[in-house]
Amino acid sequence: LRHAICHTQFGVDQLTKAGYTGSISVAGHGVTQDFAIYNKSEARSGIILKKGNVDDAFIWGVVAVNQPRKRLDLSIAYFTQWWKSAGKPENAYLYLHTRTHPNGVYDLRQIADFCGIRGQIIMPDSMLPSSHMPSLYNAFDVMISTSEGESFGIPVLEGAACGVPQIAVRCGGLPSWAGEAVYWVEPSVYECAPDWYGTKRWIACEFNFVAAMNDMYERVDMREHYIKAGLELAKTFRWDDIASHFDHILSGIVEKQKIVTRAQTDALSEFE
Repeated sequence: LRHAICHTQFGVDQLTKAGYTGSISVAGHGVTQDFAIYNKSEARSGIILKKGNVDDAFIWGVVAVNQPRKRLDLSIAYFTQWWKSAGKPENAYLYLHTRTHPNGVYDLRQIADFCGIRGQIIMPDSMLPSSHMPSLYNAFDVMISTSEGESFGIPVLEGAACGVPQIAVRCGGLPSWAGEAVYWVEPSVYECAPDWYGTKRWIACEFNFVAAMNDMYERVDMREHYIKAGLELAKTFRWDDIASHFDHILSGIVEKQKIVTRAQTDALSEFE
């Protein structure tokens, strides 16, 4: 291996702990700098509620693949407890942009039924194409992530670029680039992932996560703070910079290989 490029410093640290001693650098992900910030009413024009006016709704957003590590079961469970603690507001909803069962791991509708909040869940049968995602992000008031760990966490960056406040668990690679632009919930429990030696997965306790949701729901000034912090952070993640980093690293490797090949050719020519 000539050089390793990681998404985050967290990735570098994990490779180092595993014994890697070679050349290494960090190149995160980029986000389109002209991500449109829609008027919220316009962004919500395609969302149909069974009751109430969508313009008056408070919508919590989740964008994630329906797989074990994302813990969408906890997203529903924590939303349930928040909703009850907030007095069961009729205009509060959880929008899940993901694959539904059986294409996903969790039967999310069954979990919502079990929790007694099916009427507060918005969950389309199919995922939107990437070109429609800016509009969807802008429909959210706040995004939450109950993931047990991300190598990077692209939806957090994309949501922040659209001016959506973020709540997430402080674990994995996400904190190493998101800094204080995210409302962090400290993890309280971990387990070692099966079939992945040395990998920890972290979970935040329900009480702490619900407390964070209450803070964000009740305080407009807090939401405005994280909106501003997220927008400023997103400006620093430019695809041109990522491409330049890869070009610099790969060009250097190719040039070194040319020198080695030339030296080998010259050495063999002495015996001709």
